[in-house]
Amino acid sequence: MAVDVSEFLRSVSAFAGIGEEGLRRLASICEEVEFPAGAVIIHEGEEGDCVYLIREGEVEISVTISLKLLPGQVGDREKSLVRLHSGALFGEMAFIFDTDQRTATAIANTPAKLLRIHSAEFKKFAESDYQSAYLLIRNIAQTIAKRLRKTNQDVIKLTTVLSVALSKAAPKG
Repeated sequence: MAVDVSEFLRSVSAFAGIGEEGLRRLASICEEVEFPAGAVIIHEGEEGDCVYLIREGEVEISVTISLKLLPGQVGDREKSLVRLHSGALFGEMAFIFDTDQRTATAIANTPAKLLRIHSAEFKKFAESDYQSAYLLIRNIAQTIAKRLRKTNQDVIKLTTVLSVALSKAAPKG
């Protein structure tokens, strides 16, 4: 399995720049897990200590939004943020910070084969291969930065639309 996994890791941008030996050793700490369609992989709010890499399938990432429906009534709704496919990582914040509260829910939209790396195993790996560990963390940081930029752009668009809508709805006086 490790040879097959290291070949897959080589094709994933998060592992860019890591040499053959580093990929082989990273493959050895990957745990292959499978989830049927509809299965919850991680729950928003739970503690996490690992990162997931999609090998096959599609995973939807969503957050819970509380809406005020009527006076005194609040309803929770799931808001889909993104659908991820082969080669995508999720759960990276808990991985980087050893353990952290999950900020979203991940559900398998299709049967999914994932690779899971626990932060404790990665720490052991990093102690013996600083360069490969640095490259992986740097690549993950770049992914997080891209996601943050997109989120910032979405927030600007939404606040602009909301501002325009509210200005049109305001009574003229």
